[in-house]
Amino acid sequence: WIGGSGEGWERAPYWLDGLVPLAFLLDDERLKDKVQRWIHYILDHQHEDGWLGPIHDKTYGYEHDPWPVYILLKALTQYYEATEDARGIVAMERFLHRLQDLLEQTPLTSWAQLRGADLVLSIYWLYRHTHEEWLLNLARTVQQQTFNWQAQFVDFLYKEKQTEWKFQSHVVNNAMALKQPSLWYQVTHNEVDR
Repeated sequence: WIGGSGEGWERAPYWLDGLVPLAFLLDDERLKDKVQRWIHYILDHQHEDGWLGPIHDKTYGYEHDPWPVYILLKALTQYYEATEDARGIVAMERFLHRLQDLLEQTPLTSWAQLRGADLVLSIYWLYRHTHEEWLLNLARTVQQQTFNWQAQFVDFLYKEKQTEWKFQSHVVNNAMALKQPSLWYQVTHNEVDR
C-alpha cells in the first residue's frame, strides 16, 4: 500500500480504518503523522485509471480485487471527517468510477461479493457529500452483485458447528452482513429492508 514487497491485501486498510479515528480522537500528533504518511502516499499514488492500492497477480481471483479498497474507503471517509482534506473525496470518486467500469466486465466475487455492504456504506457517505446520482446507480449494481444475506438469514443453514469453511458460514461475513438490509433501505424505503 505504501510501496515495498509486503502483503498488499487487507491488513493495511484494516489498520488504517482503526488508526485514523484513534489518532484524531486522541489528538495524538505521532499517530496523526503516521496516518498522514499512509493516506498521503496512497492518494499520491492513485493509479491513472482511478484504482487505489495494489494491483494483484490474480492470487485472490482477479487483478483488481475491490475488497481491501472497501476498507480503505471507510478510512478515507473518517480521514475527511477529521481533516476536511478534499483529496479523499476526489480519490473516492475516481476509484468508484473505475470500479463501476470493472463491474460491468467482471461482477463481484469472493470477499468483495460477500461484503458488498461495506462498499455501499462508503458509496452512501460519498453521495451525501456530493449528491451525484451515478453513485446511487453504482450502489444498486453493488447490491445486485452482493450475496443475498437476507435470504440466508430467513432460513439460516449453519445452525450447527461447521467443519468445512465456506464464505457463507464465516462468522465475520455474517456479522458484517447484518448492516446490509438497513443500508439498502435507504434506497428502497421497503419495510422488509428496515
